[in-house]
Amino acid sequence: MIGKLYGLENINSNSISSIKIEDNPLLDTCHVKSICLFLDDNSEDAKIAGNEYNCGSIVKVKEACNKTTGIKNHLYAPIITIYPNPTSSMVILSISKSIEVIICDILGRELHKQIVNTDNNVVDVSNLPRGILIFKFGNQNRIVVKQ
Repeated sequence: MIGKLYGLENINSNSISSIKIEDNPLLDTCHVKSICLFLDDNSEDAKIAGNEYNCGSIVKVKEACNKTTGIKNHLYAPIITIYPNPTSSMVILSISKSIEVIICDILGRELHKQIVNTDNNVVDVSNLPRGILIFKFGNQNRIVVKQ
């Protein structure tokens, strides 16, 4: 091991808004728990490049996360169930942790954005157009039909 991101192991990954780890050829270990959890849902908010091999790119860090933890990153993603589907007015999300939901139409246009948690898990879709709605949760998507 050449270099490691000491001090980041116990940071809450939800408190991280973006990551930029660049141009440190001595840095070989970026796969600490907080970074692994952040990259699972937020790779678009990260830039990792120009470091030693295992920390040379987002892909390499994710591979190292999977190897060292023995757990695939997708297992950290929340379990999400949406019902009723189809619906005409609201949907209930059964979730395991707080998460931002973005609802888009089939052309990818954002129609609604909301933070959902285990206590506030109802999303009102009554004012959204009828048809197929795409619910986005980080790197997961679900389709709901609005009648």
